[in-house]
Amino acid sequence: MRPLASALDNGFERFFASLSSYTVDRLCRNSAFEVVPAKTILFKSDTIPNSLLVLGNGVVQLFQSGDGREITFLIVESLACLNTAFVLNGTRLPVSARAIESCSILSIPAVVVRRMFSTDGTFRQFIVDDLTFTQSIMLRELVSLRTETTFERLKDWVVAAIREAEYAISIDLPYGKSLLASRLGMAPETLSRNLARLEKSGVHMEERKLRITNLEKFRQLAGIDPGQS
Repeated sequence: MRPLASALDNGFERFFASLSSYTVDRLCRNSAFEVVPAKTILFKSDTIPNSLLVLGNGVVQLFQSGDGREITFLIVESLACLNTAFVLNGTRLPVSARAIESCSILSIPAVVVRRMFSTDGTFRQFIVDDLTFTQSIMLRELVSLRTETTFERLKDWVVAAIREAEYAISIDLPYGKSLLASRLGMAPETLSRNLARLEKSGVHMEERKLRITNLEKFRQLAGIDPGQS
């Protein structure tokens, strides 16, 4: 574990900025910070968490494995809490978490989280905001899985990734095709067929790179006006 002060240089600036100086002081006395390497298991399913894990920098996979296969439920990027509801309730985790790349993690003991949630207004507001954000993401994911085809889910993911990169012609991805297939709820061979179809719409994906090969066709795919990109 590293001194908590070093967390400020590892993606937690916005986290601390949202809290009162009193709350930050309490966290400094009760929390720990570390940088974990890629592939580190942060927690396992069917266990009761003893700490709230906050992701500063990095990318984390929430998944479940069994019967020789692995299902990815969510890819979490900074800044985000990884297990808020289960820390508050003291209930077992339904998923495991793995660092996809090197990640900075702030660990706050569960007993401290529950006590501060009851007594500290700014910390409570942070937790409520996090739960609200997480619920909105999970509902959108559920709607996507139930109402869209696999190609539509891939298209939406591609358009969102390029839009987040401010319509860059080429962007680097934090994970490759096998994890993307699991993330979007499709078999690897289905992803391959959908990527081949996507090529016709001006988008090419290599293992960890997404590239627009035909801007006009991409605009048609994304349903945007030329002046927007």
